[in-house]
Amino acid sequence: DEFVSGDDISKAVRDASALLYQKSPDHRRAAQILEAALTPLWSTGLYLDNQQVTWRCFSNYAERTLFNRSHLESENSSDAHVTLLPDSHYHAMLILSSCYIALKNYNRARQWADEAHRFAPYDVRPDLMLVRCDEENGDYESAAQRLIDLLERAYEPESIAHIYYRLAFMEYKLDNKELADACYRKCIKQNGGSALIAMFERHQLFGDNEPLDPYMTSDDINQYLDQAGIPLAPVAEVRCAIEEGMRGALDAELFGAARNLSYLLGQLTGDDIIFGIANSIEREPDR
Repeated sequence: DEFVSGDDISKAVRDASALLYQKSPDHRRAAQILEAALTPLWSTGLYLDNQQVTWRCFSNYAERTLFNRSHLESENSSDAHVTLLPDSHYHAMLILSSCYIALKNYNRARQWADEAHRFAPYDVRPDLMLVRCDEENGDYESAAQRLIDLLERAYEPESIAHIYYRLAFMEYKLDNKELADACYRKCIKQNGGSALIAMFERHQLFGDNEPLDPYMTSDDINQYLDQAGIPLAPVAEVRCAIEEGMRGALDAELFGAARNLSYLLGQLTGDDIIFGIANSIEREPDR
């Protein structure tokens, strides 16, 4: 039955998702289902890191590359074997945290988002849930700092734009109007999925009374943010890690990983040469 229908947590994720996608989402019942599946397993301590095993979850090659680079450079790195957490377990934590946010139970939402972040430090979703908890509790300073820290490790263009968008609102709530305007503009210039809502929100907050010079260029915005201590994502360390990962994957003839990383690097740099490399990588190696 487990082979056909999946393990208990996979079933819980499926049942909870069905409750959330119906016309009137039942967040409370979905949370109960996921708690019942996760809590007994978590109470055993099975997924705690130890000297032999480090449990992690990666959404793509970039996250694994960034983790490997960070792990090797860390003073606390160990020889523990990195073991992958089942995807269903990770998705269950994310869904459960979002359910608790909807139910305004921010303490429980924070607990599960923190746990998800432990397993996937380069996935922005747990951090954005923690930001939402801070925001709902009126702690805009903590929310802003969490977003600033997130920019140091963000690697995906859409996510980066969304982080600037969220940071803009937090800075506005902290009465840092000029910094908020710079973050809104940075998001808009990224031209991602968050650009339109950022334009609308910026107009709603400032109208025609723009805090910064409306003729500031992209370089001017970057300089302003840099002087204010806001990272210009993707930071150099992230770009270098992804480039090294791409080169390593090519050398090892791991063409799927190389293609994925090269497309991402092309998006981050806007370099047509990198896109050309990505398009030239064969889907299967010659034998």
